[in-house]
Amino acid sequence: MKRLQGGASEAQQQKMVTPATTNSAAYQLYLKGRYFWSLRGDNIPRSIEYFQQAVAADPNFALAYAGLADAYAVAPGYGSITPRQAMRDGEMAAHKAIALDPSSSEAHAAMANVVSNIKPGEGAPEYLRALQLNPNNAAARYLYAFTCLMPQKRFDEALQEFRTALALDPLSPIMNVNYAATLMAAHRYPESLAQFQRAAEIAPSFGPVYLKSTLLYAAWDKVDEGFRAWKQFDPKAVNNGTSRKALGEMMAASILARRQASGYWPASYIASGYAVAGDRERTFEWLNAAVAEQDFQLGEFIRYPVFDDIRSDPRYTAMMQRLGLPQ
Repeated sequence: MKRLQGGASEAQQQKMVTPATTNSAAYQLYLKGRYFWSLRGDNIPRSIEYFQQAVAADPNFALAYAGLADAYAVAPGYGSITPRQAMRDGEMAAHKAIALDPSSSEAHAAMANVVSNIKPGEGAPEYLRALQLNPNNAAARYLYAFTCLMPQKRFDEALQEFRTALALDPLSPIMNVNYAATLMAAHRYPESLAQFQRAAEIAPSFGPVYLKSTLLYAAWDKVDEGFRAWKQFDPKAVNNGTSRKALGEMMAASILARRQASGYWPASYIASGYAVAGDRERTFEWLNAAVAEQDFQLGEFIRYPVFDDIRSDPRYTAMMQRLGLPQ
């Protein structure tokens, strides 16, 4: 315990092991919420339900409100709810968590996560406060890296935070996948591929492994591998050829079908497919949709190399200025 908590004060260490609620039923519901949150994908609605049950069982349970905010923050990326609903409900839950326990690292990290999904730079103070309160909060370090530093092109800093987070939680599927994705964003392709392969070993059925490794293969002109990876993400996907253009069109059609079926899937995912296909007009059409919808994934996805070909376009410059992100 002392080794993991080495950066925390004695008072902070005591808080880490002090029960956050005396209601055992609420605590069990909270743990279930965290478990399903860690699995991501279609487990997120179930995670939200458990956190809601936890706060109903104990309305003063700050950690449960923080968990609820965290679940809302990631829900749009899996087609569960729209970004606007997630922002509204996530902010309310995070504010409640901080009001109940201002010294909770998880509460401050949850607020940072919600804010960073729309304005990456603005979440930094809350992330840093969370890490001051608990330097060994692996989720806070990971989210600081991925939702704040990476969108701002601060890749070296982001990768260092990832390494620290993974030292604390080495088997987290989402942390391993997005470490690979950040290496990809930094154009470190061989390292990214090795990390995607590690993520696949940890969680062979985890969808984001295959969605994002397809983007790596496409950027690296490994089209055949890209087709194989995408088919693992969506076995029902239909390709009409073997070219990079066919791969991108298959990707876009696959996400469009999910979006039409559920009511929401991120527009940035669709834009990435058209970027792979080399269809600049449709790429900007869906990037503009992502901006209009306040797509939580846009700050992340726009850093991926499949968009490199559009970075000289004045429309890209204007979009990045609107987002408040460096080009």
